[in-house]
Amino acid sequence: MEAAEAAAAADDEVEAAVESAPRDLSGGLEAVALPWTNDVDSAVPPPSVTYVRLPVLPVDGADVYPGCRCCDPNGTSATCDPLLCPCIHTGRDEPLTERPQPLVMECGPRCSCSVTSCPNRQVGRGSTLRLQVFRTSDRGWGLRTLDFIPRGQYVCCYAGEVVSRAEAALRAAASYDRADDNYLMQLREHVGATGRVLITHVDATRCGSAGRYVNHSCDPNLEVVPVRCGLLVPVPAMFARIDIPPLTELTFDYGEGAHPSSSKNSTNSTTSNKPCRCGARSCRGFMPHSAL
Repeated sequence: MEAAEAAAAADDEVEAAVESAPRDLSGGLEAVALPWTNDVDSAVPPPSVTYVRLPVLPVDGADVYPGCRCCDPNGTSATCDPLLCPCIHTGRDEPLTERPQPLVMECGPRCSCSVTSCPNRQVGRGSTLRLQVFRTSDRGWGLRTLDFIPRGQYVCCYAGEVVSRAEAALRAAASYDRADDNYLMQLREHVGATGRVLITHVDATRCGSAGRYVNHSCDPNLEVVPVRCGLLVPVPAMFARIDIPPLTELTFDYGEGAHPSSSKNSTNSTTSNKPCRCGARSCRGFMPHSAL
């Protein structure tokens, strides 16, 4: 009886959170609205930020994969065969939260399969979860889930402008000088037999998705995985590392593969001089940073 009452109380709390935040930050771009709420102060999410679903590429674009032709052009089949589709890596059947990661490919704009029903379009199709931007008491804005999220499920991506390393360094320095929050992510990938490191710089300062509101934790519940949706440029996709209950704040480790830079000067240090307020038992005390 107590368990049933607790579950009912949790459901009521979720519904109250939904009713208190009817506004949609995605402007209708997401299949599920992204509301926001603030019970802490009078701040509102920055109106100057343009919502985008996926990373914005430079004007000259990026190389596009030719796409698969798994599906019948007459429409009798709308989904890809995991055993035959060239977009699906053999390692895709493994949980995306496991290490090391293979190259993860999704079907893209040139593929013949259905955008809405092909199972190999999780990231490209967008999140199906009820997420909510909320004001924290000591870390600005955060993102939480209103739904239960099972381990391994796709949650959202970190979208923004894809910029060069030089441009990222200039923007990081300017942000430091202004004492602004820094939304630059360095997405690192170790590829090939030699473990060569590829770095993609994504800046969510001017435009971004729900992922720009995800805070750091030294013991996070999300994992960032590079996923390619028909392009050579990867999408920083966030998957659940563990089962996540409703009304839980979503976090990822800024120092584990995805690095929002937090120092003006490039060093080899793994931490900055900015105190970490994640509250985890394993907290390292200071926010991580990486050299640009």
